[in-house]
Amino acid sequence: MDWNKTLNSIFFTKPEDWIVQLGVAVDFPKVRKRMFDNDVHDFVPTKTFFADFGFFGYCAEIDLSNIKKYLIFKGDISADEFGPSDFSVVVWLKVIHIKKFKD
Repeated sequence: MDWNKTLNSIFFTKPEDWIVQLGVAVDFPKVRKRMFDNDVHDFVPTKTFFADFGFFGYCAEIDLSNIKKYLIFKGDISADEFGPSDFSVVVWLKVIHIKKFKD
C-alpha cells in the first residue's frame, strides 16, 4: 500500500483543500478589508506538514518573514523597520459538517 495515497485519503494534505483565504495586516480592521486580496498568496505561501495521527493530522505553516514582505508591499511598514511588533493574520478554514445518524 502506498503511504502517500493512504494519507491523502484520510487527511486534507494541501493548503487549498482546507484554507479558504488569508488576511494579513497590522491591525484587525485592515485584515477585514484585505480578506479577499488574492495577492496575499504570492507573498505568504502556506505549507503543510504531517504532525501525527492522534491529534493533529496535517498542520499549516506560515513563514513570518513572508508576512513582513507582504506588509512592506502593502505600505503598512517601511523596508528599514526590523518588523512589526503587532500584526494580525486571519485564516478562514473550510468546514465539513457531518450529520450524526441515529442508530
